[in-house]
Amino acid sequence: MKYGIWRLFQNVIYSSMEKSSSLRYFLLTAHFFGLVSYVLSQEGPVVFSVQEAPTKGEYRLGVRGSVSPLSWDKTIFFEAGDISKEILMPLGTFEYKYVLDDGSEVNWEGINNREIEVMPNEDYVLAEVWNKETPVDIRTIQVISSQELLSDYQFIEAMVQQVNPGTYRYSTEGEIQEALVELKQEFENTMSLGQAYLKISKVTAALKCDHTKVGFNNQNRFVNTVIHEQPDKLPFTFRWFDGKMIIDCNATDLKVLKRGVEVLSINEVSVSQIITNLLPYVAADGGTDGNRVKKLEVDGFDFRYNAFDIFFPLRYPVKDSIFHLKIKDGLDTTKVKVKGFHRELRAKRLVEKYSDFPRTRDDLWRFEIRNGVGVLTLNSFGLFGWKAMTLDYKKFLNDAFEQLKSERVPTLIIDIRKNTGGNDEMKKELFSFLPLKHTEPVARAGRTRFEVFPEVLKPHIKTWGNNPWYYQLQPDAKEEPYYIFEESIKNRMPLPSKENAFSGNVFMLVGPLNTSLAFYTARDFQHYQIGKLIGEETGGNLKDINGGQILFLTLPNSGIEIDFPIMGGFTKENVPNSGVIPDIIVENTLEAFRQDEDEVMNKAFQLARE
Repeated sequence: MKYGIWRLFQNVIYSSMEKSSSLRYFLLTAHFFGLVSYVLSQEGPVVFSVQEAPTKGEYRLGVRGSVSPLSWDKTIFFEAGDISKEILMPLGTFEYKYVLDDGSEVNWEGINNREIEVMPNEDYVLAEVWNKETPVDIRTIQVISSQELLSDYQFIEAMVQQVNPGTYRYSTEGEIQEALVELKQEFENTMSLGQAYLKISKVTAALKCDHTKVGFNNQNRFVNTVIHEQPDKLPFTFRWFDGKMIIDCNATDLKVLKRGVEVLSINEVSVSQIITNLLPYVAADGGTDGNRVKKLEVDGFDFRYNAFDIFFPLRYPVKDSIFHLKIKDGLDTTKVKVKGFHRELRAKRLVEKYSDFPRTRDDLWRFEIRNGVGVLTLNSFGLFGWKAMTLDYKKFLNDAFEQLKSERVPTLIIDIRKNTGGNDEMKKELFSFLPLKHTEPVARAGRTRFEVFPEVLKPHIKTWGNNPWYYQLQPDAKEEPYYIFEESIKNRMPLPSKENAFSGNVFMLVGPLNTSLAFYTARDFQHYQIGKLIGEETGGNLKDINGGQILFLTLPNSGIEIDFPIMGGFTKENVPNSGVIPDIIVENTLEAFRQDEDEVMNKAFQLARE
C-alpha cells in the first residue's frame, strides 16, 4: 500500500498541532480512523490454485470461504478446465475450502478449513493440493503442558462416560475406569503432540469399537504433519502370516526386499514384540482380533491410511528416517539399512513399479468374466469424503449384471475382502441385483447412553449436516444404562430386484478387513441366504456395531480430534462376540502367497465348477 497522500496530510496535521491541543486531538483521531478505514477498504489479488482435484461428471472446481466475495453458501467457479482462479480479497484473515459443485450437489475437501492472511503490497499465488493441508515444520510444534492436557481430559471422560453407546458393550466399568485413570495420570506430565495422540488412542481402543478412535482423516494440519507427513514409513508393503511380517510390494530399488521375504526385526525390535505392543492402540469391534492384526498391515494405497504407518513411528520413533532391518529369505538371514519414505512418495513409487497397483479407489472396482464365471470385485464403498470414488457405481453395477444376463453366466463371485465400508446406498444398489431366499430383517434396535446431549461437549463437536437432532432425544424405552430406539435403526428390506437381477449361484469372498458397511454386506448376504460366504472371519461384530451418526470431538488445547458414535445398533438375538463366520472357511497361507496363489478365489472357482 502506498501512503503518499497520507504523508502529505500528516505534514499539514503536524504543522498545525502546535497551535491547538484540541485541534491536535481531533486531527490525530481523524488521522487514525481515516487510516484504518483506508486500509480496510483495500483489496489484494489472491490466486487460488489447486492440483489433483478429482474429475467427477458435470462437477466443476471452485472455492468457498468466510469473507466476501467468497461465501460458504455459494461457489465461485474456476473457468472450465482451469485449476486456478484470481480473486480480489479484502485485507485480513479469512478461511476457505475448494469444492466440486455441479449446481445441485457440493463435494467439499475433507480437511480442516484452509486459512490465509492477506497483507498489503503482497502477491498470493496458492499452489495447493486437493484434500491435502500444507505441512508445518515439526520442530516448531510446541509440547503440550500438563494443565492443557488435563483440561482436555474432561472432554474425553465426558465422551466415554456419558455419550459413547459402546463404552460398556465389551468392557466392564472397572476396565474403562482403569483406562481413564491411566490416561489422567499420563496427562500429569508435559508431552509432545504425537505422544498425546498415542495415549488417547489407547483409551479409545479400550472401548473395542471400530468407530471410536483418534481420527486418521479429520485432524488439523499440525497433527497431520506428525502422523502422516514424516519420512518415517516403511518403504514397502507387507502382510501378516501367523505372526510373521512378509514383504509384498517394494518401493525401493533394493532387490533383497522382494515379495515373500520375512522381516524379523525393525531397528533392533523383533516384529513379534512390535505387533504385541501396537495392538492395544488399534480400534476394532469386540473380540475381532483378526481385524486388529489386519489393520496393522500396510497396503500402501495413497487413498487409505494404515494404522501401522501411524502407530509404529509414535511408539518406536525412527531416528534420522533410517530403518535397520533384519530379514530372512529362505534359510539366509541378512541385515539391511533403508531410508524411510513419506506416504505419498511410497505410493508414487509403487504405482510406477507395479502396473496393477491401485491409483485411486476406482481401481478397487473391477468386473470380468473369467472361464465362464463372473468375478465382481468391490473393495471400497467410499463414495464420499477423502479421495472418494468418482465412478458411476450404479451404471457400473448395471452394466456388469446386464453382461451376466446376456451371456447367461451361471455363477457370480463377489470379492469384498479389502472393503472397509462406506456409503449405504452402494450396498443397497448391489443387493437389488441379487436373489433373496429369506426376507425377514435382522432383529435389532438402536441404543444411546444419553437423552440430553452434554453441554460441555457441544462447543467442540462437528459432524455432517446442520441439524443437531441428537441434542434432545425421545427414546421409546429405557433399560439401564441405555435409552432404546426401536424405529430409528430398523433394518430395512433390500430394494426390489432389478429386471436384470442375477438368478444363478453367488459366492462372496470376505475377510478380516470387512468392517462397518462391509461387515453389514457380509452379514446380510448370509442372513438373506443369497449365497455362500467364503474366506475368513470378518471384522465388525454379530452383536452389531456403533455407527450411523459419527461426531468429531476436537480437544480445545491439543487440537487432537476423536471420532465417536452417538447411537449403537444392538442385535436382539443371542449371537457370539465375533465377526461374520463364512460358510466355507479358507485362509490364504504363506506358501500360497509366495507362489502368487489366491486360495480363497481358487476355492470359489472350484465350487463354481462343481
